[in-house]
Order: sequence, then C-alpha cells, then structure tokens
Amino acid sequence: MKKILFVFTLFFASSLIAQKGYWLCKNYKIIDSTKAWTPGSVGLVLDFKNSKILHIARDTSVNVLIDKKNKTINLKSDTLPISYKIVNNIIEMKGHNTIDLFYPFEFKKDLNFSEEEVSKLLITKRIKPIEDSLRITFRGYKIKGHRNPKARIFQTIYTDRDLFFNFWFLEKINNNLFLCFYTEHEPHKINYHRVLEVNKKYIELEPVIEYPRRPKLRRLEFKEY
Repeated sequence: MKKILFVFTLFFASSLIAQKGYWLCKNYKIIDSTKAWTPGSVGLVLDFKNSKILHIARDTSVNVLIDKKNKTINLKSDTLPISYKIVNNIIEMKGHNTIDLFYPFEFKKDLNFSEEEVSKLLITKRIKPIEDSLRITFRGYKIKGHRNPKARIFQTIYTDRDLFFNFWFLEKINNNLFLCFYTEHEPHKINYHRVLEVNKKYIELEPVIEYPRRPKLRRLEFKEY
C-alpha cells in the first residue's frame, strides 16, 4: 500500500512540475479524417505561470483559470472548461476533430529588437539568394481588406523563374520578435521564425514552427549595392 501511495505521489508531483512555464502548440493531429475538421491552434501559447493564453502571431493575451490538478482551463466563468492531458512531455488538448499538441517553449531574454528597425531592413535591403536558388523580396505595401491587416507581400522567385506571392508580417511578444509568413492558399500554415541577431550585414533567424515546401530561412544576408 505504501509503495502504491509513493508511486501515485511521485506521478502527481511530476505532473504538476510539467505544468510550468510556457507551452507552444506546434502542430496537431486529426482524429477522424473522414469527418469535417478545423485547423488546429498552431502558434497558441499556454502560460502556466501567469495563467494566460497568448499567440505568437498576435499582440494580445487572455486571462484564464488553470486547474493543474484536474487539468482543465477555463476561459470564462460561464463557459465549459477545456480539458487537457500530458503524454510523453506533450500537452494534448482536444479541438474540433483535432488534438492540439503543445511542447515546452521558452522566450529568450536580451532579444529586444525594434520591429521598425527589422521591418526597414527587410524592405530596403536586397537579400542574397537562399541556397543559391531562391530569391526573396520583402515588399512594404499591404493588401487592402486582407484577413491580416499586418500582412505584406513576400515575393519568391526560383531559378526556374517561377514567381510566387506570399505574405509576411512581424509580431513582438514578451520582447521576442517573430518573422512570420504564409501563402494565400494556406493562411493557417504560418511559418514562425524568431529574430536572434540584427546588424547591417544580416538578420539571424531561428525556426520555431516550419512547414514543408516553404523557404528555409536561417540567415538573411544583405547584398552590397
């Protein structure tokens, strides 16, 4: 009996320890592909320390009530709680025929770059080809009436001269600046890159959420005029 109680206590303590800090939804899985489903909550951040829900593509946060013992999240007092569970250090939260997958995440310190500075560099500087085959251009103009009021044109040209127009925007959260881009056909599949270093020669990026068949951005080096 003591052994069983010890194992239960250890499991419960480990579960509570796991429910700390920030957790980022990086992907999701579909429960039943034969039925209708909505895209998961990729980019959503659970903040256990401050009892908030954030999103790295938006500059807003929502206060919530987190019950770590029963593993539920209440958005408002008059709504039903959202249940979650922890499996192999991944928080699983059920959506509409999907299961959102949250992974431990940290906001880096000393990365307080100016959004205006980075935006100006991206728009005014010419960027060297990526992997010698892809030319990218960050345009400064926005599309009137677009679903994302911050989105601007992101132009890509491959060596075969195929031209694609995507969208990009910057978002700052907890003093971390993220460069995000997506296509018009798949607006829910947003690539998120954290800005790590900014200088006159290049911008260093860290991929946070990255989809296949998208430009692999690591370092944006500027051309000399």
